[in-house]
Amino acid sequence: MADDSDLEKTESPSPRRLEQAREQGQAPHSRELASFAVMASSCLGLVMLGQGLLHGLRDDLKAALQFDRRLIAHPEWMLQSLQQDSSAAVMRLLPYLGTVFFVGVAVPLAMSGFLFSTKNFLPDFSRLSPAKGLGNMFSSNGLSELVKAVLKAILIGGMAGWFLWRSEGAALALGHVDLEHGIQDGVALLERCMFVLLGGMAVVVAVDVPFQLWRHHTSLMMTREELRQEAREAEGDPHIKARIRQQQREMSRKRMMAAVPTADVVVTNPTHYAVALQYAAGMRAPRVVAKGGDLIALKIRGLAEQHGVPILEQPPLARALFKHADLEREIPPVLYAAVAQVLAYLFQLKSWKEGQGQRPKDPGVVDVPAEVAVPASLSLPSDDGLTASAAADDAASRRRREAQQRVAAEASTAGIAPLGGIASGSVAPIRTRNA
Repeated sequence: MADDSDLEKTESPSPRRLEQAREQGQAPHSRELASFAVMASSCLGLVMLGQGLLHGLRDDLKAALQFDRRLIAHPEWMLQSLQQDSSAAVMRLLPYLGTVFFVGVAVPLAMSGFLFSTKNFLPDFSRLSPAKGLGNMFSSNGLSELVKAVLKAILIGGMAGWFLWRSEGAALALGHVDLEHGIQDGVALLERCMFVLLGGMAVVVAVDVPFQLWRHHTSLMMTREELRQEAREAEGDPHIKARIRQQQREMSRKRMMAAVPTADVVVTNPTHYAVALQYAAGMRAPRVVAKGGDLIALKIRGLAEQHGVPILEQPPLARALFKHADLEREIPPVLYAAVAQVLAYLFQLKSWKEGQGQRPKDPGVVDVPAEVAVPASLSLPSDDGLTASAAADDAASRRRREAQQRVAAEASTAGIAPLGGIASGSVAPIRTRNA
């Protein structure tokens, strides 16, 4: 049973949740911001373009009210003249109206981004439910909108009332001046009133925009269980993925085991690590066809013994190959020299057993460059998830070498060539492939 904390919406919405919300037409928006943008652009446009618009429209009106004899003689021309005068007035107002329209559209888009969803066009008969309508009215969102509307009315109304009270004398004085100055003073008074109202709207917007962003974010909050469910849907069931990875490892391991009989040598540590190398004419460098630790190493050794692949005990080299060489890849260049000594000894030993040449000198423990050497005390992770101990392998290898040296010495004293494949030093029993 899930904990109560997993069922609480305490987590921020995921990118997938935000994307789904936008697909459903849900995005943060503020009506107050849109209203303020239209009102501010209108007022500023009038301040900047008002004089030019006023004089231009006055001239157009004068020209429209002038009649010509030809118009009296041809009344049908009046409609054409009206169309021309109307077009001239529209073209004169077009820059101002276009600016207001552009600002009124661009500012809300800056908050919510471009969003087009067909879901809002689909019929939703649940909106006709009286019970749902009453529930929305008395919900937290409905109450917050009511409180916001009341506070906005109090703020804007209070500022407008304060301005009218302060401008009472200037407003009454308009009746005692001539028409031209009265119009100028009245326009200036209206401009000041608009800027006062814009200040009040700016305060409302400064509060409403963060509130709408917070409310949208809060409405999309998720529980921990929802996050886990979304991760499972997006990435797949972890149990199924683990099973797939296990099957992939098994298939890769089968291919690797099938390649062991094709190897030229198996370098061991002697029991915890095993690395099978292949080298043929035309290859740039020896290639790792199989490697593993613990149980996999034992299987590699068993397959090598079964198919007559030589097995050499070289603990330092085995550890270095296991750590630094990749499967089905060539060995690192830094290990070329060490591997070349092993392969050269094997090829010479095989020729000697076939009666060609002299018995090669035992190379002993092959030196591994310090930059790739793995200390005997270090435990490397094996392919089976276990930890292989290099120190234990070194101790076993030393005991095996001592036994091999005693057997080789006894055979040499008796005048018997070690055709059984036992070599002295650091080399384990050599088993050549069956012809």
